[in-house]
Order: sequence, then structure tokens, then C-alpha cells
Amino acid sequence: MLVLCIFMILFASCGIEDYLYLDPIPESGITVQLNSRATVQLPSRSSYDSVSNFHFTLFYRIYVSGLLRESVSISDYSALNPTLASDYNVLLPYTDTSSTSTANVSAVGTVFRNRNYYTLELESVNIDNVLASGSSGKTLTLDFLQNPGWIPRMEIDGVPYSLFRSDGGGNFKPEPDRYFRSSEDLTDSAKASSLANADVVPASGTPVEKYAYVAFYIAASGMNNNFSPVYSAPTFVGVLQLP
Repeated sequence: MLVLCIFMILFASCGIEDYLYLDPIPESGITVQLNSRATVQLPSRSSYDSVSNFHFTLFYRIYVSGLLRESVSISDYSALNPTLASDYNVLLPYTDTSSTSTANVSAVGTVFRNRNYYTLELESVNIDNVLASGSSGKTLTLDFLQNPGWIPRMEIDGVPYSLFRSDGGGNFKPEPDRYFRSSEDLTDSAKASSLANADVVPASGTPVEKYAYVAFYIAASGMNNNFSPVYSAPTFVGVLQLP
């Protein structure tokens, strides 16, 4: 009996009980219209309410290409930008909810950082507050309308917010600005650096015409009892074209 008690105390103190499982966003709730609009039905989970600092997180990376596609499928990735295909294949195992392990989930943030994916931001408001537990069950829309001057935005049940690119916590300065709009500065391969457009992958070769695309992933996230970030298995949202 003494041995059993000691074992139970050691087991309780080893941190296993701190493992926090977060339900992923169902792929079935995501629809993409051509290359300009993605709709995500955010799941309604009462278990999210008890998670410290819970919010949904969107990861993104921008890819420049010499090709124009009105809609983008997996078969187009290599042709659009080889790095897009490479990133997709590396991240694919982490999106597989049938095989995602505790180790996979705890490593999600690191994996995205290692692939130079950044977290989406919003203009003038903290996106973590907008996508907190109160957003569960609502509809999230990423609107990249292909009109001149359009500023891509996110809508939550119809309430719009202008999208902002990350600046890496102040570690780089996106050019020409933080909006998700294609421009000579954004597509300039010389500016796809750790000091400027660290979130951009330059086009292969030297195409005359350049187009910019962005890939998105979404995950549920929060903090465990050790105040470390944890994530659900990420879900691939799709690839949209920057106007």
C-alpha cells in the first residue's frame, strides 16, 4: 500500500495531468470560394470556456508567384511556388487528427515558427480578444475581394475587421505596409528578408508579372497549468490571392 501511494504521488507530480487536449476546427466546416473568400464555422465547445487564455489562432505565410490562378488546388502548389508545396507537405502530418499525438500538438507553435509562418493580426484591435471563447459557434470569414484598393478583412458573424500582417513582435517592418495587398514592394525578392518582409516567400526565377498568395491554418489555442501555450491540431483553411 505504501508503494502504491508513493507511485500515485509521483504520477500526480510528473506533469501528465497538465496535458490539455483542445478539439480542432473541423475541416468540414471550411469552404473556399475561388481565390478570394474563405468561410470557417468555428466550433461551439463548452470545454473551451475553462481553458486559460483560450482563443482561435490563424497562422499565415505569403507566397509570390509568376502564375495567376482564379482558384488554387493542391495540384497547383508546386507550380505557384515550390516552397508552398514544401510547407504544405511538412505541415500535413500535424493536421491529421487521426494520428496527432500529444507531442505533435505541443510542438505546433514551434513547427509553424520554423516554417516562418506568423500569426494573423488585426488593425486597431487585439485578434486574441476577437477570437476568444465568445467567438465559439460563430462564422469567421476571410474576405480577399479581388478589387483595386480593397483591404482584406476578417468578419465574425458579419462584423468586419481589417487584417494586419505580423511584424514579428517588432522584429521586422513589413513593406510597403501591414495590409494584405500585393504591390511592387511586397513582391520584391530583395525585400523578402528577416528585416522587412519576413512573412513573404519570393517567386522562383524572374517572372515579369508577379502575384501574391497567402496560405492560412487555424487552431484552437490556450495555456496549460504550467502557463505554456498549447494548440489543437491545426486545420488547413486554404490559399487566397492578395488583391
